[in-house]
Amino acid sequence: MSKTPTTAFVAFMNDLGNAHADKVNPAFKSRYASLAEILDTVKPVALKHGFCIRQVADSHEGSLRVQTFFQHESGETFPGGVLAVKADTLSPQQLGSALTYIRRQGLQTACCISVDLDDDAASSSVMPSAPAFSSSKPSPFPSKPVK
Repeated sequence: MSKTPTTAFVAFMNDLGNAHADKVNPAFKSRYASLAEILDTVKPVALKHGFCIRQVADSHEGSLRVQTFFQHESGETFPGGVLAVKADTLSPQQLGSALTYIRRQGLQTACCISVDLDDDAASSSVMPSAPAFSSSKPSPFPSKPVK
């Protein structure tokens, strides 16, 4: 019996494991899972269930936003959410770091992945220069799977 895209998505999400903290933030000595570690955790399981992961970045009203999608081999797309960070005062290097950070957090959140010993959120809450996240604007992306 062939799986529908929705049953494949449920199986994919239930088959995912958690990621390991493979990096250390030198400023705070905190451990976290890198974007590469999270992708290495998610991509093989996604492929097994007929999915690929897409993350699309754009800017809107001074914010950098990343939307995560799960694309099924049937063509059906499941949205994984949008994360945004204020970007209007960031240097190009800070913008690159912010992009990596919200890609990592967006994928980790969309996949309900926990990270062993991850205290990155606690560390970022004490950083006075940490970018502020925004979710006050409604997403221009559809809230239902796109066919």
